[in-house]
Amino acid sequence: MHVSRALHQSSPTWGDECTEVVSLSRLYGPEGQRCVDLDVVDLYNEPEGVTTTLQIRRYLTLLKGVHSKWVAQHPEQEESK
Repeated sequence: MHVSRALHQSSPTWGDECTEVVSLSRLYGPEGQRCVDLDVVDLYNEPEGVTTTLQIRRYLTLLKGVHSKWVAQHPEQEESK
């Protein structure tokens, strides 16, 4: 059985979004490898948690924005990847 079906997630991109959330959270969330962004941490710590599809997309949008700003401010570090 497919994991997304077992969790009642109908979005075909749900798995990819979760993978991206985890990856970007490691970079910018609590104990972030690049930086700890307080807006990311605040949303991460909201009482509802990042569990619903709507919350995951909201959190992912914030993470992508933080990532875009970081890349713009540190282009030399992104090029070396």
